[in-house]
Amino acid sequence: MIIAIDPGGTKPHALAYFNQGKLDFVYKSDYIRLISKAINYANRVFIENQYGGKNRATVILLSHRTGMLMGLCKLHETPYEMVAPVTWQSWHKIPRKPKDITDYKWKKLHKQHQIEKAEELTGHKPEDEDEAAAILIGYWAIHREHE
Repeated sequence: MIIAIDPGGTKPHALAYFNQGKLDFVYKSDYIRLISKAINYANRVFIENQYGGKNRATVILLSHRTGMLMGLCKLHETPYEMVAPVTWQSWHKIPRKPKDITDYKWKKLHKQHQIEKAEELTGHKPEDEDEAAAILIGYWAIHREHE
C-alpha cells in the first residue's frame, strides 16, 4: 500500500490510499494518531513538497506540518519521497497559468482541471482540489515507473 499526501497548511491533510496499484480510498484528516497508524502500515509514502506563497505565516505552518509527516515516516521507518508540485502536475500535463488570465480565474480553472483529471483516471470524484492533488500524486507515483 502506498499513501499520497497533500499536506494542509491551514486545512486538514488530504490522503489517498492506493492498494495494488488502484485507488482504495481518500480522506482528509488532522488526526495525528490515525495518520501515524496509516503511515506505519504503508510500504511507501509520497508527500507533496511545500512551495512558496504570498502569506508567510501559511508557508511556515505548512512547513511545520510537512515536517511532522516526514517525522512520522521516519518514526515508523516507512520510506517516503517528497514530490514537487511541478513534477506530478507536468507528468499529468496539467497546464501552467497563461499570461492573459487573472490569478482568480486561473485558480478556479486549475482546481477544476485537477478534480476532473483525478476523476477521469480513477473514477472517484474528489471533494476538492486537495483530495484531487493527493490522488494525482499517488497515480503519478505508481505509474511513473512503468514509462
